[in-house]
Amino acid sequence: FAEVQREVDGRWQRVADDRHWSTKYHWARSGLATSTATITWDIPPNAPAGRYRIVHHGDWKDGRTGEVSAFTGTSRTFVVT
Repeated sequence: FAEVQREVDGRWQRVADDRHWSTKYHWARSGLATSTATITWDIPPNAPAGRYRIVHHGDWKDGRTGEVSAFTGTSRTFVVT
């Protein structure tokens, strides 16, 4: 569902995902037909300095047709120093 990526030489590389203890994925229903996912990353002390972002891969269901579609959401970049 979630991955943390670091920019290396202009390309994004995965450094952690939802299998790592440092990432947390919280999901909660926020309405009759909506929900909210919050993804956090506890930055490890040995994380290299650089630009990072969090990417969320999920699915959503159309309330009228029942069709399920994939989506991807990306956070703003942030800097680890």
